[in-house]
Amino acid sequence: MRILFVIAIDRSQNGPSVHLLADMIEAVKRRGHSVVTVEKRFSITEDRVEQIDERETHYLLACREPEKRSYAKRYLADLRYVRQCKVAVRKEKFDVAFLQSCTHAGFQMAWLKHVPTLFNVQDIFPLDAYYEGILSKKSPVYRVFAALQAYGYRKAAKVVTISEDMKATLRELGVPEQKLAVVHNWQYQTEPNGDDRETVCKAFYQNGKFNVVYAGNIGMAQSVETLVRAAAYLRQDPQIAVTIIGGGAKRKACEAIAEELKLDNLRFADMLPQRYSRYLYENGDVNIVTLTKGISRTSLPSKTAACYSAGRPVIYCVEQDCRTVQTMMRANPLIYRCDPDDPQALAKTILKIKAEAPKAQNVPNYRDVLMPQSPEDYAMLLEQCARRDVP
Repeated sequence: MRILFVIAIDRSQNGPSVHLLADMIEAVKRRGHSVVTVEKRFSITEDRVEQIDERETHYLLACREPEKRSYAKRYLADLRYVRQCKVAVRKEKFDVAFLQSCTHAGFQMAWLKHVPTLFNVQDIFPLDAYYEGILSKKSPVYRVFAALQAYGYRKAAKVVTISEDMKATLRELGVPEQKLAVVHNWQYQTEPNGDDRETVCKAFYQNGKFNVVYAGNIGMAQSVETLVRAAAYLRQDPQIAVTIIGGGAKRKACEAIAEELKLDNLRFADMLPQRYSRYLYENGDVNIVTLTKGISRTSLPSKTAACYSAGRPVIYCVEQDCRTVQTMMRANPLIYRCDPDDPQALAKTILKIKAEAPKAQNVPNYRDVLMPQSPEDYAMLLEQCARRDVP
């Protein structure tokens, strides 16, 4: 079987989807299939083809990195990429395709319409843009984007998402139950490395302090400002140090809030490469995961599995009805929840954890708690799509 992976990111850069895609590709190769990927490269000026081995070929398409602050320019760049994808593999034949979640999925699906396609929905667009305050549901732009995504769902042989909350949202958007599947993301796997652990501890953790850590994107969907404002309440305890690691559209705004509040217990740092992530989560006293209200219905942070599996306390700032967090809380006593818009409640929860001093512990496997899954699940679903063995 010949499988086309249409990838919406530059896999040479550090990003949350890189290990997921690599694991999926290896899984389908283990089952005897061949893979062709079409993917972006911001670091090259001409398209190129790389033959990885007899079963894997990469079409690397030269793309200009768009301005992240200009939503319109980013979308136009994505549309140019759609055309590049179509031209690059126009003479190729495939049994099945994998389409990665993206804002331009409707256009990608239009040229893939003759190939049975598995549509992997990691973010539900444009509903996430609505919750982030970028688009109004009444605006013509929102309606056009929603119609294009609906076309993508309709044409896909299978729609696979990453949480029960997102599956429920897709049902509300009209995707038939029999077309939907949930495969939870798995964490990035690394062998223990003492040097990497020491690098992380020296860079981010203060000896003798109770270290509260947020690591990840600081964007419209993350509500990191809730943690910044919580730091103001935490000043009552001089032993607590808050570290926010990462970058994104709202980092400067968060830094401005910290400066305005004169927070000497909070510092910002840049993200290290992904291989260090396990040591970020395993060595903090409390890990924080924040989401803007409503976003848990449309997305789930890629670090969810890694934070859960680290054996350290994790506070998820999400709505009370988030099914994924409810399930984790029932299975793991180190999981806590706060309202995403209540910095005082977040501060109180951090102080409670510090006072109770829960010990690091082995916790139930993340995938076993939610659903026992792996990259093999994607390989089997792609095989079903190729056989058209789907409703």
